[in-house]
Amino acid sequence: MFEVDVDDLKAWRKLTRKLLKRKIDPTQLTWNSTGQQAQQGLVFGGDDFEQVDVVNPTPTITAEFLQLLARASCYRDEQKWAVFYSLAYRLVYENKNLLQDAIDPQVKLLRHWHQTICRDIHKMEAFVRFQKLDHDLLGEVYFAWFEPEHDIFATAAPFFVKRFKNMTWSLLSPSGCMHWDQTILTFSEGIARPQGVQDDCESLWQQYYRSIFNPARLKVQAMQSEMPKKYWKNLPEAALIKDLIRNAQSTSEGYVAADAAQPWQKTAKSKRVQQQQAELRQKRND
Repeated sequence: MFEVDVDDLKAWRKLTRKLLKRKIDPTQLTWNSTGQQAQQGLVFGGDDFEQVDVVNPTPTITAEFLQLLARASCYRDEQKWAVFYSLAYRLVYENKNLLQDAIDPQVKLLRHWHQTICRDIHKMEAFVRFQKLDHDLLGEVYFAWFEPEHDIFATAAPFFVKRFKNMTWSLLSPSGCMHWDQTILTFSEGIARPQGVQDDCESLWQQYYRSIFNPARLKVQAMQSEMPKKYWKNLPEAALIKDLIRNAQSTSEGYVAADAAQPWQKTAKSKRVQQQQAELRQKRND
């Protein structure tokens, strides 16, 4: 048995390359994360796998597999490194078309992890809400609190840098933080949520959400699918949702009654279009 420890995708790829060159079977490996070792007091043990002879100097892994790993590796699961290696071993030595097997349990798990991370990143891009602070040295700075279920900050970072490149901001979470000073992106350890910070941005978000809410087209299940409840605690507009849903029918009826009380009047544009249509009909008749 060989015991290896790894804590990120870069380290996993480096180790996997060495293991595949020696055709070491996945069943002969025990994978530990660096954090897990530190927490449980584990010590690197077993035999040194690098003493095994190299049998394949250039093992090849498909680009599709690496693309899936780029996001699937953000998933929080202690078994992921072992699953990734098992798939890599099978792709190299058993079936290069393994990823096309939709019913293979490990392939299904890999794709599930990948899809979950893609969805979480999409939701993060949609549901981050910045608050403004005036800093004595930095001037106008923004921060947002977000609680991801998986380690998606580094993968999601390019979107926020591009979208808010002219702002100085920090994205904070219990598991890690990232900071942009309009030049350099940096990462730091997680922190506890700041308390008692409010600004005008919250009221603006509420005004915006109230203005775009259409009670006549309300579908609660569809709304909760696109805006899951687990995100509500970090959204300033979420405080309005229950009241908007409860009053949706009466609000919609009020809109209908108001429209009925005011006869429709042709705008200048509609009158001009009507005149042009009449001229075309007259030319056709002539």
